[in-house]
Amino acid sequence: MTFSTSIESYQRRIKYIDSRLQGRLIVALMILESVIVSVAMVYLYYDYSALFEVYLYSIHRLGNEDFFFNLMQELFVVVLVMSVFNVFMLIIASSLWVRHINAILSCFTDGLRAINQLDLRSRQTGNVTHEVISELDEWRQRETRRYVELREHLPQIKSAPKAQRLQAIEECLEVLPKT
Repeated sequence: MTFSTSIESYQRRIKYIDSRLQGRLIVALMILESVIVSVAMVYLYYDYSALFEVYLYSIHRLGNEDFFFNLMQELFVVVLVMSVFNVFMLIIASSLWVRHINAILSCFTDGLRAINQLDLRSRQTGNVTHEVISELDEWRQRETRRYVELREHLPQIKSAPKAQRLQAIEECLEVLPKT
């Protein structure tokens, strides 16, 4: 027994809930962040140019005016505006993500409730498509086929003579999963 094979079998893998939506959100946030940084750099360029011109061409300046303080004040305003915009965009992305997850969970919960009540009819999921919903639907279809097979075996059990009922029950049990 080697230790390395057991580590490889438990190696962590990245599993996305919905890679298509997450990819779009990540790309959109990266593009927006690039635009924000570009706009901030252009704004700081023109603002700093104006400050440099004021300080460069002024002959009479007060001694208590601090050039570095004015530069940092403008930088603080830009960083504050960027932060507020980033928080706003993250709130929007989070609300889109939560709405998507809630739609999937709602479909999944409705399907489980129906299965719990032994309602194995096909359900419409609307425009929600997800791996979990597909797996639940495949499981529901397998269970429907299994119940149909069980229903077909029940008359054989009832009509079988008492000596052969045990064999008919065993054939019926073959349809059930072995746990």
